[in-house]
Order: sequence, then C-alpha cells, then structure tokens
Amino acid sequence: MDFLNPFFLIMLGAVGVPILIHFFSRKKIPEIVFSSLIFLRGSQRRSMRRIDFRRLLLLLVRMAGVALIALAFARPVIKGGLAAVFPGKGSAAIAILLDRSYSMSVEEGEETVFEKGADRALEIIRELNEEDEAAIFLFDTKVEKIFEAERFRAAPVFDLLKLQAPSFFGTDLAAAFAAAREHLLSSRKEIRELYIISDFQKSGLGDARSLLNDQKNDEGADKGVSGKKKERIRSFLIPVGGETGQNVSIDRVITPGAVVHRGESAAISVVMKNHSPVLEAQFPLRISLDAKRILEREIRIAPGSSRTESVEVPIERSGWIEGEASKRPDRLSVDDRRVFTIHSREKDKVLLISDGESFYLEQALSPREEDEEIILLRRKWDDLVTADLDWADLAVVGPGQEPAERDISIIKEFVSKGGGLLALVTKGHERLIKALSLNGPSIDYSGREETVEAISRDVEKPLFLSPFDREDMKSLLDLRFRGTPMISGVDRGDIDLWFSNGSPFVWSERTGKGRMIFAAVDPRPEGGDLVLSPLFLPLIRQLLLAMDPEPGRSGSVEIGEKFIWDREGQDSFTVTLPDGSEYLPAEETEGAPGSSGGSGHGSRGSLIPAGDFPGFLRIEGPKGALLVLGVNPLSFRESDLAVAAPGEAADSLRLEDVMIIPEKADISAHMKRAREGREISVPLILAAIFLFVVELFIAQRKDMAEGGTAKDVE
Repeated sequence: MDFLNPFFLIMLGAVGVPILIHFFSRKKIPEIVFSSLIFLRGSQRRSMRRIDFRRLLLLLVRMAGVALIALAFARPVIKGGLAAVFPGKGSAAIAILLDRSYSMSVEEGEETVFEKGADRALEIIRELNEEDEAAIFLFDTKVEKIFEAERFRAAPVFDLLKLQAPSFFGTDLAAAFAAAREHLLSSRKEIRELYIISDFQKSGLGDARSLLNDQKNDEGADKGVSGKKKERIRSFLIPVGGETGQNVSIDRVITPGAVVHRGESAAISVVMKNHSPVLEAQFPLRISLDAKRILEREIRIAPGSSRTESVEVPIERSGWIEGEASKRPDRLSVDDRRVFTIHSREKDKVLLISDGESFYLEQALSPREEDEEIILLRRKWDDLVTADLDWADLAVVGPGQEPAERDISIIKEFVSKGGGLLALVTKGHERLIKALSLNGPSIDYSGREETVEAISRDVEKPLFLSPFDREDMKSLLDLRFRGTPMISGVDRGDIDLWFSNGSPFVWSERTGKGRMIFAAVDPRPEGGDLVLSPLFLPLIRQLLLAMDPEPGRSGSVEIGEKFIWDREGQDSFTVTLPDGSEYLPAEETEGAPGSSGGSGHGSRGSLIPAGDFPGFLRIEGPKGALLVLGVNPLSFRESDLAVAAPGEAADSLRLEDVMIIPEKADISAHMKRAREGREISVPLILAAIFLFVVELFIAQRKDMAEGGTAKDVE
C-alpha cells in the first residue's frame, strides 16, 4: 500500500484521544450495602460485565473511526490483486510535455538528449489505449500542441515525433505545465495523467503559482455553477540527459554602435565564458567578415571564468558587412557561433553654414592632418543657394548672424526630403532654432553671460556616445560651459543630455524623411572648456553620425525578439527572415517607441520579428539592403547546463500526486503500477461514518444500561 499524502499519517496519533476520554470520563458509583439486596449482588456483577464490554466496544469503534479518517487524509492506494476488489475508473486523459529547448541538443553518445526524450515519449505512447484521450506538447519558451485526439491512434504520432528537432529557445517549464494543466482540466475523463520529459535546466524552472492563480480565476464561473472543480492530475517526471560537463559559449559580439566609414577601422569584441567549474578550456577562436577570416587565435579560459577578445578591423567597402565569430564545437554546439553585421558608408558630404567664428568647428569636421571621413563645403548665409543643399548629405549650422526667412525655408525643405541637420544653439540663432524645431522652444540668454553649467550626471549615456568609454564620459561630465542659455518647451522624450540646471544640452527630432540634432554648444573658447578639450572633435563626429539620415543599426538581435524599424521614406521593401521566408510587416502608429533613431515625430515604424532560427535578417528596398542584422540564440540562458533534480522541478510546479521515473527505468512498469493502484480514501471515509453511527447506537445502549444499573443499586 502506498500513500499519496503520507504527511497526514501523523494524524494516527489522534487514535489515543478516545483512550484518554475513556479513562477520564468513567463514573465511580458509590456502593451502599443493604441487607435486603445482598441476594442481588450476583445479578449486579453480570450487568456490570455487559456494561464494561459495551464500554470496551465503544472505545474500539471510536479508535477505528479516528484511524480511518487519518488514513483517508493520507490517500492510501492499494495495488496488486487486492486492487481488483475496488471498481476501476476507465480510460484516461493523457498530456505529454516534451522539452525541445536548445539544451536538449546536447549530444550524448550517438544521439542527442532530445532524441532520447522522443524515445521516452514513444514508450509512453505504446502503453496508451484507444479509449485514451491524448495530447502532445512541445515546449521551450513557447508551448506548441502538435497532436490531440479524443480516441488515440499510435501510428500517426510515431511519424510526427520523428520530424521534430530541438529549437533555439530556452525553457519555460511553468508556462508549459500551465498549458497542459488547462488542457487536462477541460477533459471529462476522471483519470488525468501528465508526463513531463525534460533535462530540467535550472534556468527553465519558474514559479507556477501566478500562472495557476490566473487559470483558477478564469475557472471561477464554472465553480459558481457546479461547485468547486475537482482537480486531480497524476504527474510523471521523466528526466533525460542532464549530465554536466565542459561547455564554452560565445555570449556576445560587440560591434560599433553607429555607422562606420569605408577606410576606417572597426573594433570587434567577442565575449566568451567557460561554464565548467573545474576544467580549463582551450580552443581556437575565428572571426570572419564577408566570409574572409580576419582572426584565428588560440584561447584559454580558466574554469568558471569569462574572457573578451578584441580586434581592430579595417573596413574596405561600404554597405552591410556580414560577420561571424565561431569556435570549435563542444557538447552544446548552439552557442559556439554568433553572427553580426557592421554598417559601412562612403564619405559624408557635409555643408557648414556659418559666418561667425567657426575655426574650431571646421577643425573638428575636417582636421588638417586627416580628412578621410568627410568632404566639407563652407558657406555663409548670404552665399547659400539651393544647389549647395542638393549636394550635401548633412548640414551643420554654426555661429553667425540671423538667417533670412528664405534661408530658413530651404533648410526646412532640405531636412524634410531626408537630409540631416546639426544646429548649434548659439546667440543670434534663437529665431532659427524656434522655427526649425517642432517643439518651438523658448531660448533665453538674458543674464546668462557669467553663468557656468555642467552636464547632468543623473542621465543614461545616449546611444550616439556609445564609443565613449567610462573615462571619456567622466571627462565630459567634468567640463564647464559658460554663458549657456535657458531653454524650455522641449519634449522630455526628445532630450538626450541635460545641463545640471535642467536645460537641454542635446535633443533630437524627426521631421519628414530627415532628422535634426540641436546642441547647446558654443564652438568658441569663451563658451567653456569643451572646445579646447580632446572631446570636442569626437563629440561633433558622433553628433553627425547620430543625425545621419541613414543611421543604420549594426550588430545582432536575439531569436524571438521583435523590434520596430523606422520605415520613414521607404514605401517599398521586403523582409527576409533567417530561414529564407519573407515576412510582411504591419505598420505601427506614428512615433512608435523603439524605432531605430529619431524622436518619433512624424515617423512610421514597422514591427519586425527576428524569427526562430539563427542567421541574417535582411530588409531590402529597390536600391539595395536597408538593414541587415545577425540573429542569434539567447545563448547564456542554458549554456551553463545547470540541471535541477526532478524533485526540485516538482516543487517549483507545486505538484502533489507525482511520480519520478529514473532515466533508465521501465516506463511501462511505472505506468502499470500507477494505473493498477486504487485510491480508497472514499471507502475509508464511508467506513468511518458507518462506525460513528454504530458508536452512537452503542453509546445509547450503554447509557440506558448504566441508568438501569444505578436504579437497581438504589
């Protein structure tokens, strides 16, 4: 006999309560001797013997009743031939959960852990009957029902399971259990069985409490009509694989966060981790660009440690450059390769419009020693013509006199057609900035000549400053700016950096097909420390890249991720997912959050899924590639191969009626043992009720007998 809730066997201690009651409740009747009743003493002894027998019988009945209740709470199950005495329960509702997360692709011997799991699923299927109701689920971070039938047929399931393979996603065991539980509770079968086949990675264990609470709330309406819904699911946990061992993962490839120009060098860093706690890892690391190997280096990583390997690569062409970082395959090959992209462009044609002191600004845009990235054209406001803006990719407005209305109009038209504008907020340009900015800000210089401000430290580093390391950022935040204006009316979502007084330092906006960056930077020495610091040139360059009309997005995304691509100015394009299929994106609302680049003013975004397979995602327009991204698994989630004990998984799912089947154990024997058993809680409760009824009858007879004896004694 087995017990499903053996904890309640402690209640058997309550059997001693009737014994205590029996001894403490006995009445001692005083004996008074009458000479005339001396001949009745023999009759009195016979009556007392009958009363004592009833008392003993009453005690035994009470003890048996309490014992039966305790055993009923412990939910005993009888097996073997005795189980046939109790009626069977017929067919069952079966749900099989088969883990297909990428940790199941670990090779053990000549097959993968997933193939072992599929074989275990087939063992279960062979034991099912035609009357059984069966469903098979595959799960990773998502749950997919691949088979369901009210009357089971094994043949189609065999062929179906042979076609399955591990995915590139992690594990969410709680979500999978919740889906299977909901399916089983919808069945009318009295017997419900759940089989979970997994390597039980610790990263995939979740707390099922919240999911179960949500489902119970959804079932509230049914409970109100028919009473509390009876939930009895027998669960079988079947571990497969799960052996720890040496595994090294490539967790990330770090590429430049912005567009680079042809002829420049791009820094590529590969982050790797050795997940073995005891073994040192040694392997060759390879990095390729456009299928050309640029690095092959022997790597050593101590147990449990990480390592970052970096290389500077000259960019020899423009466009989207596809790259790959890879290492020698080990036990888990999914995390041994990551793909990425770098976006390269030709030189930018920059028009500098300024008729004031712009010497330092010119030097930042086009240094005398190096003029590789930018072709610079200088114009004053009086000399500006439309042809200049037709030639330029980007325009920079420096210090000088207030432009005429005509000049403001052609600058607006230049941006709306797709140009990029960097406008330095300097004295005399208040009307220009207010006219160009969609925010229509108020700019006040009155009484600000002697003020000194610093950039606020209480902000996150914006994307355009991604090349600035920690020391660069510290130096930038330590700079002092003199005579800064008070600017108000700028939407907080457009601001990238603030001064410590709350006034915007840099903000960006979208208008039409182009983009504008506004920066409260005075490119003269009297404007503060910035101009004469080594940070002036890189800051101006990064601002140019940030307002580039084609900013691009180098690097990679994770499998299953969705992002919003700014499709402004692109009415015709195709999206090709890594598996080669095409995807038709839905247009998002204007200014959709998360779109690449821009504040969202007047922009349109399309929701793009990265897909379910590693490789390259391509967005192409009539003139070529608009965006190419590497798509990779979320490798660090399960790469440590940290396995949980099946009991730990059962606890995380709050399972009650659970049986753990060891990896090499016979599933058929365990299923038969579980199915042949009969739970006899209900018969025990009925027997206890019967005994308490008998106890009432015996107690009544005893009281009547004791009353009669007392009268006889009197």
